[in-house]
Amino acid sequence: MALTVCIALGATGSCLWPSMLAVTADEIPQGGASMFGMLVAMGNFGDVVMPWLVGVTADATNMRWGLATATLCPLAMVFLLVWIRRNTPRVQTVI
Repeated sequence: MALTVCIALGATGSCLWPSMLAVTADEIPQGGASMFGMLVAMGNFGDVVMPWLVGVTADATNMRWGLATATLCPLAMVFLLVWIRRNTPRVQTVI
């Protein structure tokens, strides 16, 4: 189960990073290095907070619940992607 959660977390994160850079660059064309730095800082913040949260949960309950906490990120990403998909206007391309 833990390996499955790790794979799901890695797969969801790896596909979002280049997409997030592209979407943010389209929405904020003048963002440049500051925009990239902010995205990296927020990503690093998540990289620090999530393992800490897993450890705190495991200390308070048991390891099984701690690892179950790690499933929050992939689940949150799925819901966020569905929400973005529903709320993003469709662009018609002419070929």
